[in-house]
Order: sequence, then C-alpha cells, then structure tokens
Amino acid sequence: MKRAIPRSVLEQMKTSREARDEQDGGIPASARGAGGAWKAGAMAQVEGDLEAARMAQVAAVLSGARELSLDPDQIDDPLGSDRRPDWEDTDSFASLKDSIEQNGQDVPVQVWPADPSWSPDPRDPLDAQGARFHLLSGRRRRAACAALGRSVRAVIVAAPGDMSEAESRFAMLFHRFRENEAREDLSPFERLVSIGEIYDALTVAEEGAPTAVAFAARIGVHESIVSRARAVWRHRETILTRTTAPYDLTFKALQELLAEIEGRTKGKPAPAKSTRSRPVSATLEQGGRTLSAKADRGTITIRTDALDLDEAALEAVLKKIASALPRMSKSKKGDVS
Repeated sequence: MKRAIPRSVLEQMKTSREARDEQDGGIPASARGAGGAWKAGAMAQVEGDLEAARMAQVAAVLSGARELSLDPDQIDDPLGSDRRPDWEDTDSFASLKDSIEQNGQDVPVQVWPADPSWSPDPRDPLDAQGARFHLLSGRRRRAACAALGRSVRAVIVAAPGDMSEAESRFAMLFHRFRENEAREDLSPFERLVSIGEIYDALTVAEEGAPTAVAFAARIGVHESIVSRARAVWRHRETILTRTTAPYDLTFKALQELLAEIEGRTKGKPAPAKSTRSRPVSATLEQGGRTLSAKADRGTITIRTDALDLDEAALEAVLKKIASALPRMSKSKKGDVS
C-alpha cells in the first residue's frame, strides 16, 4: 500500500533547504557548484560599484561639488580679513548673525586643506573630522557660526598643482578678493588695500613686478586703479592714522588724502613765498596842494585836490613818473589812474 508523506514533513524539508540557501548567500542549491563563480563575480561587481561610488564622492568633495560640515575650530585664517578691524562690531555683522540663526547659512565658505595631500576617507567621504583647513573666503559667516555654536557649511576650492608658499598666498588672496568683489560689499579703502596686497603678493610669487595692464587683466579690474591701489596699500597705516573714518571715504576723498600724504613723504618743498610787492602809498605837500599816490601790483593811483590838467600837462606828469620808475620788462605793463 502506497503511503503519502505528511505535509508537516514536507514543510520542514523546505524550511531546512531555504536556511542552507541563506547561509550560502541566498544562492539556491541549483545555482551552486558551477554557479559559485557567478556568486564571486556578483560580489566583485557589487564591491566595484561601491568603490566607484565612494571615489566619486571623494572627487566631488575635493572639487567643491559636495559640501562639508566643519567645526569652526577646524578652519584657520592665515590671511586675516581684508575688512575694517572692527567688522565684528558692525550692524551688518549683527544682521548676518541673526539671519544665520533664523534661516541657516545660505552660502558655504571656501577653504583649502591645510595639508595639500589630504583626501577624504573613501569609507565616509563627507566625514572630515581631524582635518584642518585654510579659510579663503567667508570670514564673517565662519565667525557668525562660531558665535552661534553651529557647524560651518564649507566647500573646498580646487587648488592648482604644486605651489610655493608665495604662490599659495597670492592664490588665496585672489580667491578672497574675487568673492568679496562679486558681493560688492567692500568700501573703497578696503577694495584698494586688497588689490594692493594682491599686487605685492604676485610680485613676490613671480619674483618681479607685473605691469599694471597684465595685473589688471589677471584679477579682473581696470588698469587705471592699479597704481592707486598700490599707493593705498603702501600708505595704509598713515591713512588709518590721518582720518577718523577711513572706511567711509569715497574714492575721490581717498585720492585727495593720498596725494597729500605722498606730497609729504616725498619731501615736496614748501611753496615759495610770493614775490609780489605789498601795496604802498605816499603823500606829498607841494605848491599848496596835497597829493597822494598808491602803487599796487602795477597800478599807480594819484589823487590831488583842485587839479585841472589838460592833455599836455597830464603827459608831462606821466613823463616825470616814468623817469622815476625802475626799469621794467616788456612783459609787464603798469597802469596809471
């Protein structure tokens, strides 16, 4: 007599088989054996895809396409600010801090890795803990986040290849200026100081002063401003001590102050004293008459009482005066009234 296998036994056999398949990576027994190569290939493909995704994330971070969240203390500021020294006490900074507190940081700061060879860990490319960075732009945003106890949104600006320290300084100054120039929030004094500092940095980096035309084209300013910027950078300390509000000066006022300073520093001689003669006057009593005369800058005025002269008599008086006057150049003419 044919006996049927109970359903419970069949279920147990199925469960046992599925458990073994799970232990073998989810690959059924029918796919094992020659299918082991398929399993290894599939796993290698997955690992390869994950590695490619991680390296793409690393490249995105290093190129600035992906943001990092940094502690403000991770960001050093080797350049310092190109703004007025009391910028943290201004109303505009207070407004920025309030805005970040209420709405978050809209624009990320720009940084370079302090170690040029630094690269994110491929296992977690967005984790930059322990790394240090140099700030290129966004000092006010970094300071506001630090004051609020918030992390800083930052992007890495891709640096050129190997650079000397002088070349690196020029590049960092240029990045700082370019962002501030785009935002149009520098005062005339701050802008000229920044351009002058960049010019000096490029002169050191290239071991020679560039022409105004070449420099202006390189950083994107008009060539007419280069010489003025160099002068303001050179005399910046004097400007700061000569006026109580240098950051409020217009370009015209700054130019006038600069001309005054350069006149003194170059030993410009004091203007010569005027050689013009002072007005002189004289009075004469003769023949019962009183005559008075005044000479002032080539004009002689004679006054007398009870005098009635015809043309001939007046001509005779002029001849007397002419004979008494010192010889004068032909370019100078005197008047008698």
